[in-house]
Amino acid sequence: MVLSVVGLFVLGGCAADRSDAVAGIAWNPDSRNSVSGFEQEWLVQSDHESINAGTVNFTFANTGKIVHEVVLIRTDDAPGQIPVDAKGRLNEDDPNSLNVGETEEMDPGKTVTFTETLPPGHYQLVCNIAGHYGQGMYVPFTVH
Repeated sequence: MVLSVVGLFVLGGCAADRSDAVAGIAWNPDSRNSVSGFEQEWLVQSDHESINAGTVNFTFANTGKIVHEVVLIRTDDAPGQIPVDAKGRLNEDDPNSLNVGETEEMDPGKTVTFTETLPPGHYQLVCNIAGHYGQGMYVPFTVH
């Protein structure tokens, strides 16, 4: 896994959807091998809902006011339905909800890129800081 901090960015506007202008990130749903997005209190957004199998670059920014992370979980569980422990965290080593790549924890204002080679399957992009997944910090993601 390649991990690098690539800079800061600011969310343009208050609404959090795929039409938001995001300075410093190429928001490009037509890209075939990269996924960009952001997270903030209690939301994860990406410019793709699906992408082709192979090597994929993920660039995510923390536009929130507290620490977050993006974890790519391979799972067949429905969005928001991955079991969590008593602290509200996913077991990232569970074969039914396996961590296949992540940003690590990101301070507010940080942007991180990681690269993974992905086979076809169902995934969720989640924040696995204690309690964040249960607050809605996940988005489904499919690899074809």
